[in-house]
Amino acid sequence: MLQVAINGNRNEILIAKTTSEITDAAYNAVKAGAKSIHFHTRNQKGQETLTLAYVKNRYLVSEKDVEIFL
Repeated sequence: MLQVAINGNRNEILIAKTTSEITDAAYNAVKAGAKSIHFHTRNQKGQETLTLAYVKNRYLVSEKDVEIFL
């Protein structure tokens, strides 16, 4: 099983931070064969949060057999 860690508690410029960046990275990882996605959601200020309102399901819910870890 291939798991992709999209981002984390990092400040690098190339780390996905916005909802759009996170969902795009997750979508591309699934298309490339990932079966498990781990990511940290962020609020409007770019701070990590567990509030699911910041995670849009526009791509993730349509993929079958993919585990998602927050």
